[in-house]
Amino acid sequence: MTELRVCIQFPEYDEADRFETWRSARKQCAEYLASNVPSLERVGFQYRKRTGTHRFEDRWLDFDLTRSNETGLGVVETPPSWYPFPNVWLYEPISV
Repeated sequence: MTELRVCIQFPEYDEADRFETWRSARKQCAEYLASNVPSLERVGFQYRKRTGTHRFEDRWLDFDLTRSNETGLGVVETPPSWYPFPNVWLYEPISV
C-alpha cells in the first residue's frame, strides 16, 4: 500500500477552526501511520469545512511522506483537495 485516505473523526479539534489545531492533529496522525506502515508514501484525512452559515464542504488534507537515512521521516502537507459525491466511496480491501 502506498496511498491511504481515511475518514477519522477529530471532534475536539474540528470546531477550533481559527487556530487550525485540526491540521496539527491530522499531521501527528499521519506521522504515526507512516511510522507503522513503511510502504506509505501519502496519507490523507477527510474533514468538513464550513463554507457558510449552514453549508459544509467535504475536503481532504493529504500529506506526502518521505523517508531518508539522513533526515528521517518527512511529512509535507499537499495543497487542499475536495471531492464530489458519490465518487469518493469506492470499496477497496486493505491488506497489511
